[in-house]
Amino acid sequence: MAKIKRNLLFFVGKESGKIDGKLKVRIRYENEIIDFNTGYRVEHDKWIKEEQRCKRSTTHGKEKNTASDINKKIEDFATWADDAFKFFEYKDTVPTADEFRNEFNRLAGKKTKTAPTDFFQIFDEFIRSNTDERQWTDSTIEKFTFLKKHIKDHNPEA
Repeated sequence: MAKIKRNLLFFVGKESGKIDGKLKVRIRYENEIIDFNTGYRVEHDKWIKEEQRCKRSTTHGKEKNTASDINKKIEDFATWADDAFKFFEYKDTVPTADEFRNEFNRLAGKKTKTAPTDFFQIFDEFIRSNTDERQWTDSTIEKFTFLKKHIKDHNPEA
């Protein structure tokens, strides 16, 4: 059971014109680099880069999250990463980025999405995602919904 050499870096992303940024963790091992968003925004002047933690007794973002809550989340992320690496070390394998991400998310309690296998489920997801991403108009959505109906009428087993 060989130990996987790794490095975790917590950092605040820079966004033009903003006093805060997304708090992320970058995990490096072997030839892999994986970034995770912690879900918090941290103000740059309240971040201790050397310690990779928020300054004590500070609040961050619009939600005014406390430094102690954010620093606790940082500890959680470090624990989940360490536990994920232990899982693969026990199996004596070096994970791919996807394998690591899946194990990390499982440990973090995130539900993984199962890909729909039914054509009409996939088609519905296509309509939903394009409606959001491409800001489809109602008439475009109607056209695709009508197309779905025609396909279903022609081949209900698709």
